[in-house]
Amino acid sequence: MCRKPVGLGAKRVRTGCIRGVYPRPWAEGVACAPAPILLSDSLATARNGSTFELAAGSEAVLKILIDRLEDSPRRYAFDAEPAWWEAARALLPELEGADREAFQFDVTAYRMGQDIYLEGVVRGAFGLECSRCLTRYASPLRESFRLVLEPAGDRVPAEPEAAAALARDGMCRSDDIETGWFRGRELDLGPFLLEVVTLTLPVQPLCREDCRGLCPCCGTDRNQTACRCEEAKPASPFAALRVLRRDASEGES
Repeated sequence: MCRKPVGLGAKRVRTGCIRGVYPRPWAEGVACAPAPILLSDSLATARNGSTFELAAGSEAVLKILIDRLEDSPRRYAFDAEPAWWEAARALLPELEGADREAFQFDVTAYRMGQDIYLEGVVRGAFGLECSRCLTRYASPLRESFRLVLEPAGDRVPAEPEAAAALARDGMCRSDDIETGWFRGRELDLGPFLLEVVTLTLPVQPLCREDCRGLCPCCGTDRNQTACRCEEAKPASPFAALRVLRRDASEGES
């Protein structure tokens, strides 16, 4: 649940947090404790604890030069360049077997006052495993995003992760999924675009909505072959009461 923003670039406060979102903003001139957040499969940290880092000697090309931005929108078309792709695959097993060339990032950027507005679309496809029948299938990806960045100035985020992102990428996120801060001459969009990709992953992948899954008895894929196994019906929660009632009836007789 969010409060309505007031003015351009106003921050909205959420009662919950999504994966990979940086903590609440700092107070200027005040050392504030970071607000409690929940981090799981974030763009910066993988399930095994590794971080999003390019290979040694690699140069990211998913960048925007801030001094080239104007009031009129400027469009950028990025591909998933090899260095970004290898770093992303180290974090997301779902990218194994996926076609790197299928991933495209269309970004529109412009200035409005001192703020920077970013919006665009991420396209691609995952190689997922169905949670019911365990079949591998291609899952198309098309996700829109929007982000408003305010100038950070000389302020330093109280949270180390946000401070590191601001120094490394020229931008960091707030606890709102659509706002953040920037500093420097360029924005490295690599970690941000990976987060957009990460947030589209289904919690329970399905090859199709009516997938019948595997037979729990013989393991047959019931989408391909019908088996003769009879599934045991789950016991009624009132079965124990029926037994007690039957025993009571027999005792009276």
